[in-house]
Amino acid sequence: ALASLALVVAEDLGAALARHSQLAVTAQAAVQSVAARAHGDLVRMAELLKACFLVGGGLRRTPEGRLRLSLHLISGEDALYLWSLQEDLEAQPASGLLDERIAAWAAEVDLQVSVAWARRQHADGAGDDARDLVRDANSALFARGWAEDSVRAALDFYRHAIAVDPGHALARAQKAIVMALAGNMGLLPGAAARAEALSEAEQALELEPRNSEVLGYAGCALADLGDPRRALPFIQRAVDTNPGNPQAWAALGATQLILGETERGIEQLQRGLRLSPDDYRRPVWYTLLSGALQRLERLDEAASAAEAACRADPRFWPARIVRAGIELERGHRAAALAALREAWHIRPCLSPEELRVWVRKRRFEALLAVWREARPLTPS
Repeated sequence: ALASLALVVAEDLGAALARHSQLAVTAQAAVQSVAARAHGDLVRMAELLKACFLVGGGLRRTPEGRLRLSLHLISGEDALYLWSLQEDLEAQPASGLLDERIAAWAAEVDLQVSVAWARRQHADGAGDDARDLVRDANSALFARGWAEDSVRAALDFYRHAIAVDPGHALARAQKAIVMALAGNMGLLPGAAARAEALSEAEQALELEPRNSEVLGYAGCALADLGDPRRALPFIQRAVDTNPGNPQAWAALGATQLILGETERGIEQLQRGLRLSPDDYRRPVWYTLLSGALQRLERLDEAASAAEAACRADPRFWPARIVRAGIELERGHRAAALAALREAWHIRPCLSPEELRVWVRKRRFEALLAVWREARPLTPS
């Protein structure tokens, strides 16, 4: 029974990975055939499959009767472990839960492959392939956090990718959402930047109108650029095309929040987080979730989501602002002050205008007073 389940997990994980447009994934039947010929030699197996990376793992029973899954990303050129995951499941996991976990594992493998590939390209001095440049752009934000310099670096990679391959729809879609989010955060101001983001989103949708990733990113960009009703059908199509796409679910939730559908927005954001619990985009999703829960006066849950956003990325300063606003509403002024001081430490140029983006209107003046107290002393 365990061997049969392992085969199902391997097959479904391969299919889930294949839905990520940046990855070319070998069919599981071919992998099994080559594995038999390679006799455990992973480097030879990768050579025969013409694969840069291998995904391996196993299932076993724990002494408590649960299932323990291990998952590894392995370099094809030297059989070194690049990343590993271990997770315990129920002894007989429900089909729906297993599907959800497989989608989450696929999203995490996709991220880890992007990071590993960017490191390899950097070490080799390569970088003229559009797909590699998109991975470099993602790594710039993942490694350095949201700030003016990291946004500029990511946009340079996206522009280079588009120059290399003007038909690369995902580069345009990701560039659009990064520009839209950065503009809303105050990191990329100006009407010209918004117009460029809108143009890239429109072109991405024209190039790849059926690709889930492109639909999710470009649709979310349209919503963040001020047109959520037009964005909604594109994002819904992204979810319908690939229900395992966590970004599409998060984009759907964020768009529903903009439209005032708070309960539904919370549900979809939570689904995106369940599908990709270790995603590098978690800080943004948790911060949006926290604000939505605060809107419904579910302050304890909102505080937990804000804390999760802070843990997910120690450099994501908007999460500290949202957390400060929630703590102030809960009557915890000292905690609000501490959160704002953390935001100041991460972003010394933090302004009241940036504060206003993340705080409820009726609480802005109260938080502004705490902000003035939190502001570090400067020489006169």
